Amino acid sequence: MEKTIKTNNILPCIIPTAGIAYALRENMFHQEIQSRRLSLLRPYFTRPIGDLSRIPALPLVINVGGGAWKSSTPWVHTPELTYLANHGYIIASIDYSTINFDIFPAQIEDVKCAIRFLRKNAAKFGVDPDRIAIMGDSAGGQLAALAGLTGGSGLFAVGDDLDVSDEVAAVVDIYGPTDFEEILKDSDGLNDIYLEYLGAHNPALVKRNARLASPVNYVRKDAPAFMILHGTADTMVSPKQSRELYDKLTAAGAEAELLWLEGADHADRDFVQTETLEAVLAFLDDHLGKK
Repeated sequence: MEKTIKTNNILPCIIPTAGIAYALRENMFHQEIQSRRLSLLRPYFTRPIGDLSRIPALPLVINVGGGAWKSSTPWVHTPELTYLANHGYIIASIDYSTINFDIFPAQIEDVKCAIRFLRKNAAKFGVDPDRIAIMGDSAGGQLAALAGLTGGSGLFAVGDDLDVSDEVAAVVDIYGPTDFEEILKDSDGLNDIYLEYLGAHNPALVKRNARLASPVNYVRKDAPAFMILHGTADTMVSPKQSRELYDKLTAAGAEAELLWLEGADHADRDFVQTETLEAVLAFLDDHLGKK
């Protein structure tokens, strides 16, 4: 059989770049220093490969992986991230301090360091510094929401490039915890994880950090646009957490969308279906002013 295929609808070449150090972090006991790193997925629409001067600056999505703050798992979401890169976004998947290394607020401090680093080096990576979004799932969703709501406030700003803005234009929060004070009222098997993240051996510190780490406590009218996704059958993070954040955002006059996945549990593959990916892409296109 002989066949000719017309060359149309060609997807861009996706170029991965791994192991870019964006910060150094000393642990809570001042005994160890680790580098914090990020990886990029960059679409190239023109040749020669690597000549950024011939490519328009592209919008950036910073991806914060979940993992109960015990691990960062950004590459679990390679299909979704590649989908966004195929549609003209640069993706930065970042790691951050885990709770065996340091407790809150080290994690959000790392995330904000990454935002500043990427904005400062926007020209080097082909990024439009005015079109940056952040997304994350579970623990990463909490960090993405917290980063978005405290952007430009000076809160959790530690480390290098403090003269660079840590604001973002949009947030995609995928089943992230949003109100630790409410969570800790319930007694269940997950409380040990939350307590460890917030400072388990110091009840006063846990109480303080539960307030400081809760995105719902920073809701404001001029918040970046939010898209919140949650499964109705989530057994790890109650759907009430996303409902509370959404209700507070809309009551404050901020722009927010809430997408329920019927019957989906925590981290279900349901979140990778075509309809969900298209909804996230449409949200990003709307709020990052894709050119």
